[in-house]
Amino acid sequence: MNELKTEDILEKLSSPNETWYNVKYEDLIEATGCEVIDSLYMGSYQGDLLMIVSKNYRFGVLSTGYGSCAGCDALQACRDPNEYVNLAKSLYDNIVWKEPDEIIDYLENKDWESEYYGKQEGLPEFISKIKEQIIIRYLARI
Repeated sequence: MNELKTEDILEKLSSPNETWYNVKYEDLIEATGCEVIDSLYMGSYQGDLLMIVSKNYRFGVLSTGYGSCAGCDALQACRDPNEYVNLAKSLYDNIVWKEPDEIIDYLENKDWESEYYGKQEGLPEFISKIKEQIIIRYLARI
């Protein structure tokens, strides 16, 4: 279980210029204190979302599904601020965290084809681009 505080997430999600209907999956993750390095939506009206994030000099990989309606998309099913917070916490709990020296190895050696989205067009290019971004971030830190 994470130690994310509801009020902190609500504060980061709330904006006087936006409605809750404009909230994206990336917004939920950023409200947990993570930086979204990049994300890849695989599919069209429904599919899979792969997101690479960073927090406290660690890197994380999040995979989740999305859909075209409230019946098949958790984000679209949210109807009040607490549901958005609960979804943000749930997504955060599903991030696979790696240390900087582990993430490149993970991205290079993971059997992506064993994932249900593993043969999606654009995935190899996305992984390659992410590795480059992580290396740049890691080198900038040392």
